[in-house]
Amino acid sequence: MSTPNLRLTITFDLALNAPAEVLAKDQETLCRQLNTLLAGFVAGAPTIAAKQLEKASIRLIGHHHHINPAKPAPAGAPGAAPKPAAKAAAPAAPKVDIPRDAMIAAAPHLTDAELVTLAERAAAKAPADRAALVRHLRRVSLAMVNNEFRMIPCFVAGTLTTGESVELAAKMNLTNGSVLVDEADRNRRLQTSDPIHITFPESDIRLDCTCEGYTLSGPVIQVRLEDLSTHRDTFIARWQP
Repeated sequence: MSTPNLRLTITFDLALNAPAEVLAKDQETLCRQLNTLLAGFVAGAPTIAAKQLEKASIRLIGHHHHINPAKPAPAGAPGAAPKPAAKAAAPAAPKVDIPRDAMIAAAPHLTDAELVTLAERAAAKAPADRAALVRHLRRVSLAMVNNEFRMIPCFVAGTLTTGESVELAAKMNLTNGSVLVDEADRNRRLQTSDPIHITFPESDIRLDCTCEGYTLSGPVIQVRLEDLSTHRDTFIARWQP
């Protein structure tokens, strides 16, 4: 698994002339609008950068962007800048060190590079209370991947309603702990009152899980977030060789 050994910061300082209805918006609303307007540019920039960096055998493994519009004070007002384009730099936010174990507890689905980004994005509003911090990190981490499915192969071991012991081929989603049984075995019904657990190829990891019923996609099987976090390094290595 790749880990970052070089960080690159590219800064653009754009001087804009915005209409009054835009300037009247509060900071949070203005940031959301600019993020929406620049979505195409922001999404395309890492792709273009990655292609250029590959020419020097440099691989992009993560990225983060931040939009921070600053409105200059009106001309003539106390503290106003002498020129319309000049503005005081926003005070730097205090640095918040987020423990790695808290990030892994909240986001076992993120790679090492993405954990760096998670720390950057979550720092500004990180609460001091441990439980609240983990909840905050969980929300931010899910938004980072847009609830993307990050599947790794596994087996569901249990007892069928016929009394037969079975191992069903499946995949486990690191993002939320759900387990999807392969299509060929979805019609085989497990005895939900008997113990069910998950195993993994070429591994001695064995996780207890629950089966909460059946849908058209097969049994609804769930692994606890705590168990994903415990074995996070192994699972991430399997998802991202």
